[in-house]
Amino acid sequence: MQTNTTVVQTFYDALAAGELAKALSCLDENIEWVTMWDYRANGRGPDAVAEGVLKPFVTDWEQAALVPDRFVAQDESVISLGHFDLVHAQTGKRAVGRYAHAWTVKDGRIVRFEQFIDTLAVKNASH
Repeated sequence: MQTNTTVVQTFYDALAAGELAKALSCLDENIEWVTMWDYRANGRGPDAVAEGVLKPFVTDWEQAALVPDRFVAQDESVISLGHFDLVHAQTGKRAVGRYAHAWTVKDGRIVRFEQFIDTLAVKNASH
């Protein structure tokens, strides 16, 4: 049986491998996706995350690494602390910083995601 942390790690691994369908398969049909920057899911569910967040992200950033350094888990909550290293496709500028992601996992599916990220680093690279 997968732990909640394993479900979240599977999501990160799938993104890193460019396997969007596998990443989306980790998400509950009614997932709530909350971000701190320009990409927004318009509504709930994997399709809203793909269209509003993941597809624009991979278009805008020619290189992207989200690397979890550690996980802290309790009950349905999984906190991922890590770093990101991005290169913007249009400006060629690099964004490097830290993030915290708060995940809620129920019955082996991610039902909520909330992002905390160095938005200034991202803004400076994209402008």
